[in-house]
Amino acid sequence: MLRVSQLESVGFADTGPGIHPSVRDRLFEPLVATKGITGTGLGLWIVHDLVEKNGGNIQLRTRTTPASSGTVVSVWFPHRDPIG
Repeated sequence: MLRVSQLESVGFADTGPGIHPSVRDRLFEPLVATKGITGTGLGLWIVHDLVEKNGGNIQLRTRTTPASSGTVVSVWFPHRDPIG
């Protein structure tokens, strides 16, 4: 048996052009791709599903301003301590 005692997090960031507002709200849906024909649009959908099924949370922050663009994805998982 496990007991949740805190959240663990990991973040990923880039300094790319950011994610366009027309895609941002649908990014965690299946078949939504930002890479044209090279992407399947399944990666973030699968990650989002796995994170939530394990009691975690995923958050996306992005900015498309030319001088300060980029995206940060943060993922939180419950830290589980063994009981016993």
